[in-house]
Amino acid sequence: MADEKTAKSADKAETALKDLSKIALNPSSNYVHPETQTGFPYKIGEFVRSQIVTYKNTPSKIDAIYESDSDGKKSSFTISLIPDNEGVEGRLRNVYLNEILPFEKEEKRNFPPMAVPVKFNGNLYTCNGIKGTYKKADNEFSRLTVYECGTWLLKISMKANNLDSIGFEKFNQTLIQRFDPSRLTSLRPLNLKSNVDFERDALKDTIMTGALVGSAFKKMDWAMTNVSNRERASGFPDLYLNMHLAAWKEFINLQKKKNDITGSYTAKKYVEELYAINNAGFLAEFVMEEYNNIMIVPDYIKLNFVAYNKWKEDKNLTINLQKKLYTICYRKQ
Repeated sequence: MADEKTAKSADKAETALKDLSKIALNPSSNYVHPETQTGFPYKIGEFVRSQIVTYKNTPSKIDAIYESDSDGKKSSFTISLIPDNEGVEGRLRNVYLNEILPFEKEEKRNFPPMAVPVKFNGNLYTCNGIKGTYKKADNEFSRLTVYECGTWLLKISMKANNLDSIGFEKFNQTLIQRFDPSRLTSLRPLNLKSNVDFERDALKDTIMTGALVGSAFKKMDWAMTNVSNRERASGFPDLYLNMHLAAWKEFINLQKKKNDITGSYTAKKYVEELYAINNAGFLAEFVMEEYNNIMIVPDYIKLNFVAYNKWKEDKNLTINLQKKLYTICYRKQ
């Protein structure tokens, strides 16, 4: 499987140096990624570096592939550094969802693994991440983890065929500690001054312009009040369910104060559906569903998807949160 991955990577990538493959296989070479000064040693534990891949169109992106063969059981992991200058809301989730598709295909599964939010607390910065894990057998695991690290994303993809669950978790933590997402944030923390871009068509619908602006500012205020600067420097904290709930409740409250009912049919329907969802008590379930259930949910919120799915059976909801009415981001400094 590792050979197939290397071949696929070679098909879509071009090495930046003619001797990059030779460097990868050289036991004396401790390859250092120029843009981040991240070191990729020849050996990590029982894993040996087999390939280093860089990309023609994105020269600072890198994949370092490691392989192990223990008792005839092959395992591998890939460390990827991906540059990205803007901490746009939804960035972490969207990157994870895009990366999980080929991962799912490689694992020959017809369903994605459960996505679990994770957090790395470094000395100076905190990074949010998402992980998804497949368990094939007692000692066979595959995991994809993505962290948001300021102007970088760290991706760790691992396939282990010779570790029990404790050993698998321990080695994953070893990799995360070694490649330290928070150090990547420290290279260029994001500017914590929020930028909001409204969709032009959304602002044309006067029926909800004021409520829309209020919602966006409520979201920015919630993030600033409830999430530390050290965490926001890594990316806009889009994973918090409570932030989205606060923003949409603000939208609803402001909208209800308006007397103006002019606007397009689409805007009116959008507002009416949002009212109906909220009045039925399923705003949290709706937001979770719209964002693939990848959210940080506080313990006191008890979700009831069975009741929500039954309620919406005959509602023909058209509201779609994936179609952004506005987008918030922290840009590079």
